[in-house]
Amino acid sequence: MKTTDEIFGLLASGFEASRDEKDQDFDPDRPLAELIADKKERLRVINSSMTELHLQLPDDVAEKPTLDELAAYIQSRQQS
Repeated sequence: MKTTDEIFGLLASGFEASRDEKDQDFDPDRPLAELIADKKERLRVINSSMTELHLQLPDDVAEKPTLDELAAYIQSRQQS
């Protein structure tokens, strides 16, 4: 089972590689919708970042406001 910090790192890597504004420095504290505006693309990045966890995540996971909250949510899903 991955820790929240490990999950955060995986997500941050995915979002950094796929973010909309590649010319700006990556700020993991920015809202997810600012990093990747398109909800479907956010969901794709989340799912591809989490493939090794073999979790079925609902589509509304792409609506989480920040990477911190998303990582905490995914970590809690591991325990379910």
